[in-house]
Amino acid sequence: MVFCAGSVDAMSLRDVYKQATSRTTIPSSLSVKDPVWEKQRKNNSLIHIYSSVDHVAYFLPLVAGVCNNHNNLDTESSRNSSRSDWVSVCVNSQISVIRERDIHITWTINSSSMHSRPAIGHFNDDGVPDLLIQQSANGIRKVQIIDGAQGQNLWEAEFVCPHLVLEGSTILTTSGQSVFLFWAGDPLPASKNVTKVSPPEPVY
Repeated sequence: MVFCAGSVDAMSLRDVYKQATSRTTIPSSLSVKDPVWEKQRKNNSLIHIYSSVDHVAYFLPLVAGVCNNHNNLDTESSRNSSRSDWVSVCVNSQISVIRERDIHITWTINSSSMHSRPAIGHFNDDGVPDLLIQQSANGIRKVQIIDGAQGQNLWEAEFVCPHLVLEGSTILTTSGQSVFLFWAGDPLPASKNVTKVSPPEPVY
């Protein structure tokens, strides 16, 4: 992926190979072209993925198990990430999910004061990874879990905001659902679930 201001572009392995080796012939494994992606090609090398009026802060696969260092994926996630949808987060905290198969935006939400990238895991049982997002303002931290399929709010709570800002994380369990982990202080009395869901509440 190539980031430039509010634009995200991709370069095919075929083009990377040509530029790296200066060869005109390529291995057969790199010769297959995706017609949908080829329609997005802006010039001889870059394939356009996403544009926004604001800078893109995070762009990550919608796959449970993505590690916090942005690069390492466990074996299961590595198999799934190359053909996954993507989560795009802009600096104004606008979050979008982009379909891999046709590069169209599935849903977009606005989330002000988000201080770290989303953590991705399975909260409900629809098979689509969900997003843990955190917002901090005026000494209060709002934690939400957003449905990855439709962008709806599945769970939220507010906490006293600790001075230390750390990213959330998820752990995939043998049941197929995830444990959502985040750092926070005492919960505020008004904190509650916004919808009834069967999985247990996240750990904080």
